[in-house]
Amino acid sequence: MALTNNGSTACSLDGFPSVALLGTTGASGASTSTGAGSSTSTSIASATTGPSGGTGPTGSAPGAGGPLELGVTDEGAAPRVVDLAPKQAAGFYLQYSTVPVDGVGCQQVSSVQVTPPGGSGPLSLQASFSACGRSVGVYAVRPLADLAH
Repeated sequence: MALTNNGSTACSLDGFPSVALLGTTGASGASTSTGAGSSTSTSIASATTGPSGGTGPTGSAPGAGGPLELGVTDEGAAPRVVDLAPKQAAGFYLQYSTVPVDGVGCQQVSSVQVTPPGGSGPLSLQASFSACGRSVGVYAVRPLADLAH
C-alpha cells in the first residue's frame, strides 16, 4: 500500500501505520495495529493499494461494514524516517494468508482504513480480499524504491 504527500511542503513519516480492516457484515472486534511512529506533517491525503488489487485513492469511506475479528500486528524491520517531497510516495506491506491457518477460516475484507504514522485520521481504501487466520501483519513505512525489491 502506498501513502502520497499531497501537501505543498515536504513531510516525514516514521513508524508503522495504523490499520483497520472492515468487512461487509459489521462483525465485532477491532482490527488495528499500534500505529507507533511520528510524522512531521499531516499532508498525507491519499492511499493506494499495490499492484495486486484495489481501486486506487479515495478520501471518503467506501460504505463498508464494521471491523473484522482479525488482529493486526507490527512486523518486520524497525521503522526509520522516510522524507517525502510534495507528490512523493512511501509505502508499506500488509501481509495476510489466503488459506485457513490452524483451523481458523477466512474473513472477507471490503475496505482498509489507514492512518499514517503520527497522522490525525484514517484514509479509506476500497478493497476486496480474504484474510485467513487470527491476524495480519503490517510493516513499517518505507520508501517505494525499497519495496520494489
